[in-house]
Amino acid sequence: MNPSQNDRLGFLGLLYVAHKALIGEELYSSLSKVHLLIVAEDAHSNQALSTKRRAQSAHVPLIEEFTEAELGAALGHDSVTFIGIIDEKAAGAYLKKTKEGTKES
Repeated sequence: MNPSQNDRLGFLGLLYVAHKALIGEELYSSLSKVHLLIVAEDAHSNQALSTKRRAQSAHVPLIEEFTEAELGAALGHDSVTFIGIIDEKAAGAYLKKTKEGTKES
């Protein structure tokens, strides 16, 4: 994992602690508030596919990166499939970090 990916995982952890990111049932019931959805690359369950379809139909930007274990470790859980960023500025900052990270790779 490169430093840019570590920075993004750390940023997600901070957003979660600051209540600017949602996971689990809270995310699913509040999808209309989400400005950016981060999906684990290894998310293949029926619920994961359903949530992805629901996000796409609601026009929520979606990024697939990291594994469930990596996302979980960043948030202090065993595994996390989805992280929804509900703060618009934080979602923009994450997208900016992602674009900068792909330039460095």
